[in-house]
Amino acid sequence: MKKRGRGKEKVTKLIKFAERAKGLEIGDKIKLILFLTGVKPNGEIILKVDSKNLGEKFDFEKKLKEEQIIFSASKARSYEEIKKIKGNQVIWEIKGTYFIYDLFGSKKDKEVFNKYLSLLNKGKYNQGDLVGGKHYGYPLSCVKKFIKEKDENFLKKKYTYWNYYKKQQDLDRKFPFIFHRACSLKCKDSIRMNQKYSEALKKVSKKVYKEYLSRSKFKGGLIVGGISDVEIKGKSIWPKKEGYEYELIFKKPFRKHYFLVSFLSRKKYELGQVLKGEVALRYDYAKVRISRKKRKVIKELYHKRKLPLLGEVTVQTGTL
Repeated sequence: MKKRGRGKEKVTKLIKFAERAKGLEIGDKIKLILFLTGVKPNGEIILKVDSKNLGEKFDFEKKLKEEQIIFSASKARSYEEIKKIKGNQVIWEIKGTYFIYDLFGSKKDKEVFNKYLSLLNKGKYNQGDLVGGKHYGYPLSCVKKFIKEKDENFLKKKYTYWNYYKKQQDLDRKFPFIFHRACSLKCKDSIRMNQKYSEALKKVSKKVYKEYLSRSKFKGGLIVGGISDVEIKGKSIWPKKEGYEYELIFKKPFRKHYFLVSFLSRKKYELGQVLKGEVALRYDYAKVRISRKKRKVIKELYHKRKLPLLGEVTVQTGTL
């Protein structure tokens, strides 16, 4: 197998694919490019396929095989997007399918990945996370902190509601180029990695780099669609809250899509409350400024969909 970064002509073709692919979100484009240049040891990306890019799956796999990159692809799974908001219903529709690709730097890396999956399947989640974290090149200190924070009782003792969600948002802003949850804002390994990934992306693909750094702004109506929380047996671990992390839904399409963004606020809003504000979008997070609260409240707001909601409003501790 050729070492990635040596077969420049073929790698360039894959980078060009990443730059133009309609089925890759910006984060997946970055992960693919960093993997191709050897900066990331292994990677996982999602490719969406709909009527507008039916040939991309075939084209992508053909290029991976030409470059002799070891990979595995999941079975097709459906995904949804918000179609419209009507009355108290947020109506979703199936837009297409997606495939999860695991990309490996070597055969040994694939064996390690299979071990990771085996541990998860056996319910040995902490051991699996340690193996998986090393496989993806995450700092050990961050992996250990991630494992600790899967314990709701640990979270309850360590943080208040506000401190927990404030920390998550601060980390997103501090480290926009990494793909793990840093253990702290001062994590030296994460700081170095964030800088390394940023510089590598800028050097290899100015197009994707500029796209990721670009800013866009939405002004208009926002609907309170839910409140984030961590629960044990249906009860919040923080019964007293100093603020709330809301899920806000754009009342009208923006760039042909209804966006959902997180908003941390000291103020209390009702579910279905209609707000007017401004949302600045950059990287993979949003800065929200509410100008005023409208009197209108959409009673009994709910999501009408056929598939489970990805990233439930009620946050459960996830996997690495």
